[in-house]
Amino acid sequence: MHRDGVVNLSQSTSDSFFEDEGNSSPTLSEDGGRFDFDENLPKRGKDVESRYENLPEVTLSAFDETGRKEEDIKVIKQRRFSGRKPVISSHRANQSCSELTIDSVLGQLNGILGTTYPLDDTMASLLKLLMVKHPDFGTVFAYVRPLWYDDLSSIEEELRNREEEDRRMREKALEGDIIKDNEVPPRRVLDLYSYRVVPWWVAAMLIGLPCAVSHAWMDKKDRESVWTRINGKQWPVFLPLGIDSRLLRNEWLNEGCQYVWVDVFCLRQEGGLREDLRVEEWKLDVPMIGFVYGEPPRLVWNAGPIICYLSGLGRPLSSNVDMTSDRSWFRQAWTLQETSTDCVIAGLTDEETTEQLESLRADIQNAVPPLAGLSVFTTIPPSFVMRVLSDMKKRVSSYPIDRIAGLAYIFQGTQVPAYYKSQTEEEAWLKLWRVSSLECRAQIFFFFPQPGRGEQKWCPTWEQVLSEELPVVECDPTEKWYGRVYYEEEGPGRPFSFKGHCIKDGYVGGLAKGDPSVRMRSGELRITDGSGTTHTFRISANHQYPIPEGFYELWGTSGKGSTFTSFREPRALLKYWVLGHRQGTKFEKFSILQITEEDERQRLIKSGLVQGMNAKGEPRLRTDLC
Repeated sequence: MHRDGVVNLSQSTSDSFFEDEGNSSPTLSEDGGRFDFDENLPKRGKDVESRYENLPEVTLSAFDETGRKEEDIKVIKQRRFSGRKPVISSHRANQSCSELTIDSVLGQLNGILGTTYPLDDTMASLLKLLMVKHPDFGTVFAYVRPLWYDDLSSIEEELRNREEEDRRMREKALEGDIIKDNEVPPRRVLDLYSYRVVPWWVAAMLIGLPCAVSHAWMDKKDRESVWTRINGKQWPVFLPLGIDSRLLRNEWLNEGCQYVWVDVFCLRQEGGLREDLRVEEWKLDVPMIGFVYGEPPRLVWNAGPIICYLSGLGRPLSSNVDMTSDRSWFRQAWTLQETSTDCVIAGLTDEETTEQLESLRADIQNAVPPLAGLSVFTTIPPSFVMRVLSDMKKRVSSYPIDRIAGLAYIFQGTQVPAYYKSQTEEEAWLKLWRVSSLECRAQIFFFFPQPGRGEQKWCPTWEQVLSEELPVVECDPTEKWYGRVYYEEEGPGRPFSFKGHCIKDGYVGGLAKGDPSVRMRSGELRITDGSGTTHTFRISANHQYPIPEGFYELWGTSGKGSTFTSFREPRALLKYWVLGHRQGTKFEKFSILQITEEDERQRLIKSGLVQGMNAKGEPRLRTDLC
C-alpha cells in the first residue's frame, strides 16, 4: 500500500523519463518508429479543451509573479493572463517534490484539473514514480496533464511507450551524416501551463506542432545567461537584459499558446551540463528547426501561430525597428526559414498604430523571398533559388556554416544534412546539394552563369555564391519551374545528372563581351541541319560572364512536371539553356543563356533541331554532369 508521508527522493540526472527497469519495448510501426501525425490528436485535444472550459478562471499577474507593477510593464500582453486553463503559478511549479507528500500532490492536481480522484494504489504508484524522477511539482504536472482525463491505470504504460517510440524515431532518422526524414518534430517544447520544458512526446499527446517563437539574439553585452528550473537547469537560458521569462509566458498564453518552441529554452545550448550530449543532439535538432516553422507542416499538423519579435526576445516593439545592423531580425541567417505569411508580431505596447503594424508586416514579406507555402509537393518560380541565395549571402550567423545549414529546409529535399559545426563551408555546401530537391538543383544549374570552381562544375562553390553577383531571373510571376537535376545516392562517387532536351552542336555568338549598361545581353544561336541549312535564333544572357564565340553542346528545359505531378509549364519549354562541352561521358557546364521570345522557341520546336523531344515536348535524353 502507499504511504501518505514525504516520498524518499533520489533525483535522477538521466534525460530519460523512465530508468531502465527491464520493461519490454512497445510495439512500434514497421518503419522503426517514424513519427506520423496522430489522427486522433484533434479529437483528444478538443476533448481535453472542453474539460478545461469548466475550470475556474486563473489569473497570472505581473505583480504576483515578479513583484513588478503592471503599469510598469511596457508590453501589453505581458502584464497579465486570465483564462479558464489549468495554468499554475511559477511559485507552485517550483514546489520541491522532496517537501511534498503524495496526498498533497494529488490534492493539487485534483484542484487544478477539476477532478476528485482518490488516492488508490494505482494513483500512488504513478505519483511516486513521477515524484522520484522529477524535482518539482511543475514537472510532475506537465507529465500527467495530457492523460489526466483518460484511464489512469494505463498512464504509466502509455508514457513508457511514447518515450520509447520517440527515442526510436530519432535514432532511425539519422543515418551517418544525413537525416533521412525531413519531418522530425522538435526534441523538446515549453509547456506554458506547467511552466516547464518537456520532451516532445509529452506534448504530442495533445497537439500536432507547437506555436513557435522567432527572434534574433542580442549582442553578448545586451543579454544574460539564466539558470532556471524551467529546463531543469540543464543549460543556461540566454535572455535580453531586463527580460523576465515569467512575463514572456504571459504574452504567449495571451496569444492562445499551450506549448511553444523557442530555441533558448528548447534547444540544448552551449555552456550546459552535457556538452557531449549537445553536440550529438545538434546533429539532428538544428537542421530540423526548419520543420518547426515550415508552413506546410504547420497546416498539416494543426500548429499554432509563429510569434515574431523584431526587437529582441520579449522586448517592446521599437517604433524604429532595426532593419540593417548585424543583430537585426531581418539579417539573421536562421530567421530566413522562420518567415510566415501570418506571423504574430510580438512585443506590442500602447504606442503602435495600425498603420505601423501593417507596414511592418509588409516589411517582413518584402524583405525575404517567397517561402510561404513551399514543400516538396509544391512548385516554385524560376527565380526562387537565386532570390534565396541573394538574400542569404547578405545575412549573418554565429558560425560560418549556419548560412548553408539555414538553406536545407528551404531547398525542399526529403532528406536534410546533419549539422556539424566543425565542417568546412564547402563540405556543407556540397552536402546540401546532394539532398536538395531536384527542382532547386536544376535552378542552380540553369541560372548560375559560371562553371563551378570546385569538385562539381554544374554548380558553383559557396565562395562563388558569396563573391559573385547573382543574376536576377526575370519571369512572369505565375511561371512555374519543373527542371530536375538528379543525384544517385547509392554511392558518393556517382554523378549528378540532368534530363532534358539537347542541341549537340550549336554556334553561339554575340555574347563574348560583357556590357554592364544592359541587364540582358543579346546574341544569336546558329544550328546547321542535316541538309546543310543554317538556322539562326535570337538568344540573350541575363549576366555579364563572357561566352566566347564558338560551338557548344546545349541542354534546355522541358517544362515537364515532377514525377508526382502531371503538370506542364509551356512557357519554360526550351526557354532556359546551359551550354558547355562533353568530357567523355559527362557534360561540363560553361555558362547559361535564354531564348526569351515565344516565337523563337516555337520556331526551334518546329525545326526538329532539338534532340530528345517527343510530340508532347517530354524529355527523353539524360546526361551525367561534371
